[in-house]
Amino acid sequence: MHLTLNTLKTLYRKVSSKKTPYFLAEKITKQKVSGRIEGGYAVPAGTDTFSLVRIGSTKNPSYKCVITSFYDSQGQIIKRHITDSYALDIEKDYMTGGALMQVAPDVTRFFNTKKIVTKTAQPGLKPKIKEDIFYIFKPFEDKKPVKVSRHTVEYTPYDLPQEGTNIKVRISEYPMNYGREPKNAKISVFAEMDLPDSFTGADIKIHSISNTTNVRINKQDPFLAARFLLGEEKVKYLTKYFLKQKNLENLGIKVQVNPEKVEGNNRACFSVMDRAVYWKEVPRDRPAVCTAAHEAEHAYQHSLIGRYRRLFNMGGTAFEQDCGVVLPPPTAKEIPEARRYLIAAENYPHPAMPDFDRLYEENLLEIEAQRAGKNAYKQYEKDRALLFEQFRYIPDEGDVF
Repeated sequence: MHLTLNTLKTLYRKVSSKKTPYFLAEKITKQKVSGRIEGGYAVPAGTDTFSLVRIGSTKNPSYKCVITSFYDSQGQIIKRHITDSYALDIEKDYMTGGALMQVAPDVTRFFNTKKIVTKTAQPGLKPKIKEDIFYIFKPFEDKKPVKVSRHTVEYTPYDLPQEGTNIKVRISEYPMNYGREPKNAKISVFAEMDLPDSFTGADIKIHSISNTTNVRINKQDPFLAARFLLGEEKVKYLTKYFLKQKNLENLGIKVQVNPEKVEGNNRACFSVMDRAVYWKEVPRDRPAVCTAAHEAEHAYQHSLIGRYRRLFNMGGTAFEQDCGVVLPPPTAKEIPEARRYLIAAENYPHPAMPDFDRLYEENLLEIEAQRAGKNAYKQYEKDRALLFEQFRYIPDEGDVF
């Protein structure tokens, strides 16, 4: 059943009556839009406020009727959606061996990985892997959940391990197609890259980037390769990227997702003893770029300390001593900074100290690392925001774009 506008007007007059099985479940009047999705719909361009009415049924608890209206700054209506539906179980319809994750009130992320082994594959070679991520949009008004976005990644290892892996990534977003958006509203971007097994920021080779004509993408974006990576690949790439910015790509710094190496509530840490950047997990609540730049800055600080120590034969950790040998001596401008870093490292607070939080925030190493993270985040978000303006139904997860 689909209610017409005249039927709804009659329903409005009766909804407060004791005789009707319908009731007013929720009413929102002229509220400012706060995101890219309101009331189960992508917010139209030029929207200032929206109104929403939900009507339920005492006879059928799964029934919901919704009216969503969008208005411009002058109060003129831009678009109105009137729909009714019965709730469906996403897990029942879509759980086919993958993993489900609720990432937004109306959006479920469905993740599935397939290993493809060819009959001619030689023993010991890595199999081809295909990862599928669907963003299933299930607003209350639709009779079926809608697959609104798909993120596919194909990993094809080369014959020689040192040659790495060829990656093909396609990100598509589909129109709702319930009489609300035209079929040509589909948008898509595609990238093919080579990702070496042990890569630095410069080692990723982009073969091609393409997109549908209705998508704007900045091909001069310094983080363009990162936009198409997911999970650990994105975390490792961004960390290596910032290490290279600090001329530390040849110091053998490992980058791993290893929660056992990260203490407390920290997202990641740089271990000068292990010569490694450890991540607790792939972040979901915000982009990894801030933490990657933060930990790369710590690596740089210890490299500068090592270069300073070598001037005075002061020893240090193996990593610091190697930095003193591989990297040039500190310049006259860098020497005062190196001295301050050394003092800050020697006075770095221990978590057991009673005033640890304050001492941590006031330590020069953390002050400069926080600054580096914030600056990197601001730069990274410019083109990320451009993509989110166009891919409207993809939730703002940490490893997306």
